[in-house]
Amino acid sequence: TRVNIEFWDIKLRTTGSLLRVKYPEKTWSSEVSGSCIKRRIPHSTVHDVLHKMLSLRVYKIQMIRALKPSDQVVRIYFVVEMLEKTDASPNFLRQVCFLDVATFHVSGVVNRYNCRISGSQNPHVTSELGRGSPKVNVWAGLMHDKLIGEIFFSEKSMTGRSHLDILELLALPQLPPRTMLQQKWAPLHFCHNVRNHLDREMAGRLIGRY
Repeated sequence: TRVNIEFWDIKLRTTGSLLRVKYPEKTWSSEVSGSCIKRRIPHSTVHDVLHKMLSLRVYKIQMIRALKPSDQVVRIYFVVEMLEKTDASPNFLRQVCFLDVATFHVSGVVNRYNCRISGSQNPHVTSELGRGSPKVNVWAGLMHDKLIGEIFFSEKSMTGRSHLDILELLALPQLPPRTMLQQKWAPLHFCHNVRNHLDREMAGRLIGRY
């Protein structure tokens, strides 16, 4: 703010230094704030020019998964294979079990990257998140008419060993005969022990990185 800038200016002129705090915090300023300071223009004026006169909006960078040239070939192959299988057997997708793990905050905090609010105006919704908020991991297998598992565990992260234990003791025994198993490309899904076990128990019925 202007008050802070004037304070720093006086402090610098009188003491010759601003380094009086033992552990100074790093401050971040947006492009708009930088323009205000540089040109000595009120923040509200710059905001009005950008938003009302120029109709400019602030957008965040969206992070997406990097793809290699070979990934496109693999995706096309997958689509063609799925179309062929569904043509040969209309109920094929009913025999697929999709496995995944999700993390939830016990306090009810939602993942802002996966949460969207539709409306004619910005609702300016905020959600408080405490540092070190307790979490719970949920493992589940999803089929067209049933849910396999709903297994809750409080480990900070799931490992190949814990994933294999769930597969051996809980998941695979509940799968109907001839069920296909689909997993993501997470490292724990294709570690050595998991791959060996699935090669024995689910030979020819795996979808994923194997």
